[in-house]
Amino acid sequence: MRKDSSSALKRTTAIYFVVCVTLAAPASLLAQSGAGRIEGTVQDATAASIPGCSVRAVNQATGVAVDTTSNTTGFYSIPGLFAGSYTLTFSAKGMKKYEANVTLQNAQVLILNPQLSVGDLAETVTISGETIQLVTYDSGTVSTQLDSSRINQLPQNGRNILGLAQNTVPGLEGGGTRANGLMQEGMEYSQDGAPMTNRNFGGEANSRQATLPDPDSVQEAKFETLNSSAQFSTPATVILTTKSGTNAFHGSMFETLRNNYFGIAKARQNPPDFAAPPLIRNEFGGSVGGPIRIPKLYDGRNKSFFFYAYERFSLRQKANQLVRVPTVPMRSGDFSGLINSAGLLQQLYDPNSTQGAANNFMRTPFPNNQIPISRISPLAKTLYAATPLPSRPDNPLVNANLVDVNNTMQTVPNYTVRFDHVFNENNRGYFRFTEIDQQQQALRNYPSASPANIETSELPAGATGYQRIPIQTISGAAGYSKVISPTLFSETILSMQWQRMYVEGPEVSYKNYEKQFGLPNNFGQNGFPAIGANLIMPYGGSMWLYGMSQRLTTLDENLNKIWGRHQFMFGARVRHEKFGYMSDRSPDQIAFTNQATAIYDPATGANYGARPNTGYPDGDFFLGAASSFSQIRNSPFNDCSLIEYDFYFQDNWRVSQNLTINFGIRWEAHPAPKAKNDYLVTFDIKNKAVALPRELDYYVQQGLTSEAIITNLKNLGVKFETMEQGGLPSRGFYDENWNFMPRIGFAYRLPYSRNSMVLRGGYGEYIYPVPVRNSIRYLTASYPFTASYSTSYTSATQSPDGLPNYLLRNVPPVITGVNSADVVNTNSVTALLPGISTGTTLNSKYPPARVRTANMTVEQPFKDGSALRVSYVYTHGTNLDQNYQYNNAPSTYVWEVKTGTIPPTGRFASTATRPYDQTTWGGNVMSMKTGWSNNSALQVNYQRPFRRGFGYQMFYVYSRAFRVGGNTFRDNTIQPAANYAPGVLPSGMDVGTIYEPSREFNRYQNYKLDTAIPTHRVSFNGIAELPFVKGKKYGANVNRFVDALIGGFEVAFAGTVVSQMFPVAAANWGATNPVELYKDSVPVEDCRSGVCRPAYLWFNGYIAPNLVNSGSRGVNGVPASYKPYLAPINNTPGTPNFGNNNVTVTLKDGRQVVTAYAPGPAGAHPYSRTMLSGPTNYQTDISLYKTFSISERWKLRINIDAFNAFNIQGYVNPNASDGIQQLQTSYWTPRQIQLTARLSF
Repeated sequence: MRKDSSSALKRTTAIYFVVCVTLAAPASLLAQSGAGRIEGTVQDATAASIPGCSVRAVNQATGVAVDTTSNTTGFYSIPGLFAGSYTLTFSAKGMKKYEANVTLQNAQVLILNPQLSVGDLAETVTISGETIQLVTYDSGTVSTQLDSSRINQLPQNGRNILGLAQNTVPGLEGGGTRANGLMQEGMEYSQDGAPMTNRNFGGEANSRQATLPDPDSVQEAKFETLNSSAQFSTPATVILTTKSGTNAFHGSMFETLRNNYFGIAKARQNPPDFAAPPLIRNEFGGSVGGPIRIPKLYDGRNKSFFFYAYERFSLRQKANQLVRVPTVPMRSGDFSGLINSAGLLQQLYDPNSTQGAANNFMRTPFPNNQIPISRISPLAKTLYAATPLPSRPDNPLVNANLVDVNNTMQTVPNYTVRFDHVFNENNRGYFRFTEIDQQQQALRNYPSASPANIETSELPAGATGYQRIPIQTISGAAGYSKVISPTLFSETILSMQWQRMYVEGPEVSYKNYEKQFGLPNNFGQNGFPAIGANLIMPYGGSMWLYGMSQRLTTLDENLNKIWGRHQFMFGARVRHEKFGYMSDRSPDQIAFTNQATAIYDPATGANYGARPNTGYPDGDFFLGAASSFSQIRNSPFNDCSLIEYDFYFQDNWRVSQNLTINFGIRWEAHPAPKAKNDYLVTFDIKNKAVALPRELDYYVQQGLTSEAIITNLKNLGVKFETMEQGGLPSRGFYDENWNFMPRIGFAYRLPYSRNSMVLRGGYGEYIYPVPVRNSIRYLTASYPFTASYSTSYTSATQSPDGLPNYLLRNVPPVITGVNSADVVNTNSVTALLPGISTGTTLNSKYPPARVRTANMTVEQPFKDGSALRVSYVYTHGTNLDQNYQYNNAPSTYVWEVKTGTIPPTGRFASTATRPYDQTTWGGNVMSMKTGWSNNSALQVNYQRPFRRGFGYQMFYVYSRAFRVGGNTFRDNTIQPAANYAPGVLPSGMDVGTIYEPSREFNRYQNYKLDTAIPTHRVSFNGIAELPFVKGKKYGANVNRFVDALIGGFEVAFAGTVVSQMFPVAAANWGATNPVELYKDSVPVEDCRSGVCRPAYLWFNGYIAPNLVNSGSRGVNGVPASYKPYLAPINNTPGTPNFGNNNVTVTLKDGRQVVTAYAPGPAGAHPYSRTMLSGPTNYQTDISLYKTFSISERWKLRINIDAFNAFNIQGYVNPNASDGIQQLQTSYWTPRQIQLTARLSF
């Protein structure tokens, strides 16, 4: 067993200290600060190297100069240069002076190999024009530059770097957050060396507006998406560089405006009497930069500069969305329209008429499916009154019947300031500070899309439905660079990022609504409870709030040494991360099934199942017959920290002028998380014990648990142990200190001509952290720190008679709002019953995610400065987080065919069928690092820099991305082998053990295409001057006035074409037929909701045979040759089980029972991995600019931005079960027009 964390941490700290002392100079990650370098070999006309050549680079904007000298091989390198235009001068004895103007992009290595001619030093050979180098000559890294002109001019639907990234960088998906099939946490955005990331969710996607800086403050961005050098940890890195001041004062002021009064196109979900819903969106701000000058005291030209930018994003919008709400008749008890998508009435029965077992618990149906209004429960009466009325006549069991309004509010001010100072020729520094403060509110739409409540005499508007997300981000970075000698350079960066993000309900939602409703609230929670997750309209409430504060402190060091043809880059990093996490407040829940209004089916025997198509959750809700009530003692605040130590070495060996080889190695140490005050709990799966760092008494004294909870748990048979007793490390997790990651690359320029093809390639290994929300937020979220209590009439463990589905056989004993306030027992030492769950705990072996990447690239530069790049890229991720539900109970069918018996009843009904533990524990979950991903892709990118009035980029990406895990509870969970019926798993499969399922078994369950990564994407963007101006093709001879009117126009555009994939439904188990993909060739009319709407039959999904071409309540236009790819086992209309998968199982005592056929979880179904192509969608954003020259210094630019300019709204994927593609919603947001004015000087 490995030594525990404390000793390993001390050893690692000592190693890191020795490394830092060895470096003997302050340094940091050069490229991460945004600094690049210019290098090459100085030669004469015969291609002989010229040693001792003096090289000077002068920044044309600031006048700051940097000098160096070529070494004995003629090689020179000028590191530490930020993006900008430079004049390079080469001077050597007996040679003419050589001068070139070049443009260095962000974090770029620009190769310039001057050839000096023999002559007098007083003579100068000048290379006119600025050169932008799009081809990489020195490494195998695949990267893309986003230059300042494109940031400034391309259409930005949201003024955010992520949107630009999606349209300009091949291989990025997820709105610019996922690179080459990896999860979003595998790509880190860095601003001036400081990470700009949301560690809670990983990456930036969940807080993009509140995490990244104002685009006006960004000079350039470099996206290294594959095979970065050993300087970088994550497989993809985005390097953002803040603008700096120059020797002249420059700045701008801008405002953008969108408003529903102009340019807003109709969306498909808008009501027929369309009037553009309210939309008021403004972005305004300004920036200024220049030298720091204090009259008569200080003149900072050529040495001290400042830059400041401010932006405020403001959105007030009422967007439409389609949701489902109960019909008006339902609210008064009339459920005569309760007809499902198969056209079958869901008959409701009166639970008060329930007869005894001798009469098979017979019930009387409600006449005409109408419940007397006098039977409505107080809870249903209150909530129905506060539920918006439908606006469409559709049946809500089949289709949305309300065009709802999502009242969205978002305000985000964003500040950035940067100072640069040149101490002398060899010493420079900078400091940058950014603050972003978001306030946002919108519908939560969880557990499904649903509206907020409306105001009534009992409830204020918005008591349930909305969520607020306040986020504050503060980031600072300070850098210092030093030229120690012409061949030795160092830089130091110290950065910090603070971010706090909370997700909560609006203020009006936090009061004791449970007391008002007469519901249990044993722990005194404020807020609206979660009511009826499976109702037509669920009430999500507001008790689910959670949040995190993070503080990331990073010290980076780098040294850059030139030695002959070698460039040695080596450095170190220490990063400390501190998190304060308020784990999700589990809401008090009131659930409803169909049991109270259904009728017992004698064919199900002792399984006590309902007769098909009887009962409905909304009927039970109307009567107040809840199936369960739950109360949660929530987990304590989680305060923990992580620390990371890194060291890297990179050798860029310039073998010849045409060949460079890169060798690198990176070492990272990741000690185990440290929980403050040892507030930590985990589960020892091998010892079946709850493991804690200290004895239980300590946690009782700290108030994290109570003696009553511990006594209750011990009464259930729960074992407790300390980490030491369980043989676990003291922090609960093993250190991961020996992560060695090699990097190899090459770049070879074919020796034919100046524009010869370049062959490049690389291989590297990288790691990245798991989002806090997927991992260490669970450190305090389990017993004995939490406790979950409930009263359930579904579970045989809690049922009054010890049998399942009590409400199916009895009159409901509790009516919500009448006698429900004290229904849950949380006080006694027997209140917790067998079947409790640990929730999610983490495996003690929890290494960081690891990625292997490789690419082969061919680049061809052209004479006009453009370049074509073709790359094959491959990524393979391992150690992805994945939830293992090791104690999940098998389905009733699996249990019965395996054992020949009815599932056990009584006290241990919730545990007796489980594979891991049969007396104490229920559905325990362990987060393990067993997931992996693979992505192979072809990327073709052509880019022409802006020249002679136009520039553009086009790229195509073909990807095949597969993934297992990496998304915690959201997908790809592992189920135990015991959950499969005999003969389902392939013969001879190694399933592993209950403690560690095998990779083969995991692959069988979960390995499939990642549909979030499209197979095909084409993107394009560009900027062009319109030829209407003096000196151009049109208007060449106009006068000055006309020239001012028609000149100065530019157009910019960005667009994309993207494919979709979707998995077909795998819920039915009957007859199969080959899948037929019709796409949009089979138009149909779907009348199942009672309203006929046009649609397409995209593929041969399952449509109930009684509805095929059946007129006003069916689907019309279905081809005569139609056969569903998959049907239910029982597919004969009119039979009792029509539309379901019930089968008869013969038990070992000869009895026969009807049970739903469910032979196993993921992988058991033949269609569980089948993916089909969905619609391909395309859209274009266009901006038209007009620049007015007020004076030589002052410019006014007016532009009209048309987002989705051609209003091509696209199509969403079809229903995965019936194959019908509805035309009621849009893939893209409809066209919106934005006006912008920018005044620059």
